[in-house]
Amino acid sequence: MFSSLLRSGAGLAASTCGSGRLLFSRGMKVDAINLRVGYVIQLNGKMYSVVKKQFNRTAQRAANIQLELRDLKSGLKTTDRLRTSDTVERVMMDQRRMSYLYTSDSHIVLMDPKTYDQIEVQLDILDEASRKLLTEGMELTLESTEGSPTSILLPEQLVVTVQSTDLHMKGQTQTPTYKPAVIENGLRIMVPPFIEEGERIIIKSEDLEYVGREKVDK
Repeated sequence: MFSSLLRSGAGLAASTCGSGRLLFSRGMKVDAINLRVGYVIQLNGKMYSVVKKQFNRTAQRAANIQLELRDLKSGLKTTDRLRTSDTVERVMMDQRRMSYLYTSDSHIVLMDPKTYDQIEVQLDILDEASRKLLTEGMELTLESTEGSPTSILLPEQLVVTVQSTDLHMKGQTQTPTYKPAVIENGLRIMVPPFIEEGERIIIKSEDLEYVGREKVDK
């Protein structure tokens, strides 16, 4: 899942132990454009978890990546802007495959699918939009350092149901390229004009970008 985001020849060393836990080496270089929400990176001697990522492009300025970061030591949030060609050091934390159970008023509750051990993680480890994407039984990756959770990685793509959207009239002129829609968890996204209510579609978990219709085996 992660190797495609890392430069070839980076020397990733991985070993597997019980309970589905993956242990990785540190110091992987990643292009800024390939950063994902949940990655832990090192900047200016500090370790940060990527809370939010936004791709910006304007006619007057070169494309850049706007990041919202959380300092792992202090818990304070900050922002940074990187060029798409910049590289940063991704800190490869201990990784463990988990299943999402539910969200309480203060915690996200996960379960190890092999041992059935349950873990409570602070709500602010994910932003509000990411929390709304969570569904019971969803497979996640929990990253930790010295036994303390640092971030949660959602699947890169998710299948969701379109709850409501504007109708597309056949023969309609000046049809917009995309139209607004609301998916089952209340999040608003943009979809092609041919998408209708009740359809199952694929979106990117990182930025809610439409990918395509759900593929159904016949």
